[in-house]
Amino acid sequence: MAGIGFSLRKILNHESITRTIAAYTVAGVIGGGPWLISILGIISLSLIIARIPAQHEAITQFQISITYLIAGSLIFSSSAGNSFSRYAADQLFLNRSTYLISNLNGLMLIISLSAGIFSFFFVLLFFSQQDIAYRLLLMGSFVVLSNIWAVITLLTAVKDYSIILKAFLLSYSIVVLLAYWLRNYGLDAFMFSFLVGQTVLLLNLLIVLYKEYPTNSIIDFHFMKKNSMYKLLIFNGLFFNLGVWVDKFIFWYNDSTSYAVIGPFRASLIYDLPIFIAYLCLLPGMAVFLLLIETNFADYYLRFNEAIRSGKSLSYIKIAGNQVATYAFELIYSIVKIQALVIILMLQFGEKILAFLNISLLYYNLLYVAVIGTSLQIFLLAIVDILYYMDRRWYVFVISISYFVLNLVFTLISVSLGPFYYGYGFTGSLACVCVLGMYFLNEGFNDLEYKVIMLRG
Repeated sequence: MAGIGFSLRKILNHESITRTIAAYTVAGVIGGGPWLISILGIISLSLIIARIPAQHEAITQFQISITYLIAGSLIFSSSAGNSFSRYAADQLFLNRSTYLISNLNGLMLIISLSAGIFSFFFVLLFFSQQDIAYRLLLMGSFVVLSNIWAVITLLTAVKDYSIILKAFLLSYSIVVLLAYWLRNYGLDAFMFSFLVGQTVLLLNLLIVLYKEYPTNSIIDFHFMKKNSMYKLLIFNGLFFNLGVWVDKFIFWYNDSTSYAVIGPFRASLIYDLPIFIAYLCLLPGMAVFLLLIETNFADYYLRFNEAIRSGKSLSYIKIAGNQVATYAFELIYSIVKIQALVIILMLQFGEKILAFLNISLLYYNLLYVAVIGTSLQIFLLAIVDILYYMDRRWYVFVISISYFVLNLVFTLISVSLGPFYYGYGFTGSLACVCVLGMYFLNEGFNDLEYKVIMLRG
């Protein structure tokens, strides 16, 4: 995350309203990461391609296929990406950046092989009625997307974000233009357009990384050695992403809330759109979170660690530790304030937004509940990020698995209770996990100096 902090500080050093707005905008775009990219991508493609004079069924099948590809690839590759992100941070800290690209290539080889094998058997079992072209394109897209999420773990250290944003813009422009050009060829043409666009995106991102980090070898698996692999982070990433998506899958595969689209893929007319709109409402909180945690909080925590490593007095270390704790809670309070404003605005203008988008007002209650839920999710992300700073991996593991289990159970209950309660499972699970996270955060800051010095050696 050092590259993010560097970039944001560089923008903020120019003291002006324009530069401050630019810093928050950059922070929001970067912080959104895979979720923001996937949601904006789905919505943008849906709006644009829906205007193409082609079969309505093919467009719907394409949209749902992309949604499942993004969800599945995020869950599939999140475990490896989470662990590799920590490995990359360690190598940068040890000034061994030459290890990064060769090990990234090793990670991508493993992901490509495993994703290829998994997707092969998946389409073989569940898509026997679809043509061979669709099945091959589905497999290829899954492999490419899984690699993109892995590559993104290294992109946080690259300082030129304009190149990265241009790469995403180019990718989705290619998808839309190709889809329009091949509009008369149906679903396979849309899937081909998506695969080409994502392949171009992956290649562009790799070029950025290859230029940034020279390497002495083509491929390496040093990240898989016992002292380099963080096994707990693998489960943290897996369960957290399962927690993010499990409520969607429940609505997709409940007969009363969904309908079949293609093969085993289903969609929920009542749940999907309000949830996707609600996720866009977390951008203000995401911008505040990333800007504050990667500039001021990172500085405070670096100062605290430097005080320990340089053998400062205990009183000095305690003061530095208190500053870290104080700023952490101020950061969380800032997120609460900005997302509370978003919730109030949604309460005031939610119906008008739905009317503007030509969406039934029956969605309003679910949309409002979902906005509260996504606001809690950015609150949870801040807690998890701070716990990662303090190397409290077990705390994050408990949070991640609790999020998954509670979202699973609460969403099943909300579906059984009827339409009025839709979304309450998602939001209720996040509320419980946020309370748990605050407890862990408070525990982490109690005797912080002792825990850092003694328990970490």
